[in-house]
Amino acid sequence: MDMHKTWYIAFILFFFSLSANSQQLIVKVSMDTLYADDYLSVEFTLNNLEGNFITPDFSDWKIISGPNTSSSFTMINGVTSQKKTFSYVLQPKNSGTLYLGSIAVGNESISIASQPIPIVVLHAENKRVQLKVQPKTFTYADDTPTQSSVKSKRVLKKF
Repeated sequence: MDMHKTWYIAFILFFFSLSANSQQLIVKVSMDTLYADDYLSVEFTLNNLEGNFITPDFSDWKIISGPNTSSSFTMINGVTSQKKTFSYVLQPKNSGTLYLGSIAVGNESISIASQPIPIVVLHAENKRVQLKVQPKTFTYADDTPTQSSVKSKRVLKKF
């Protein structure tokens, strides 16, 4: 094999190793603190991950909407990626620290599981206090969770 072919094959292999699609489970919640009469939006996104999606345990929550699904598939220069999203709108059944149940998605080659996500639910009669909350995003790949949102303190402001 001459030198040009060797460099060409090495370049192609290097390019495909850089563009390999990672398999991820991303969980997004609209807020980590809410009032008992508020709604919580939750999204479960499967990036390049095939397998069965089983609805997590929502026993502490009333499902207002969901599962709402969307999916996309792209192929650019022979590299494919796919994304599936399952979203829910939930309302808490009571106040206190409630949990969104964990989920596991996978197939024969890979399995990724999430951790339970705590959500603080305050009594509705305290609603005159304004909450300052931020959406939270948790990314799971190979059973290693990372939180990609800025950690925020729960701040209560009185009017």
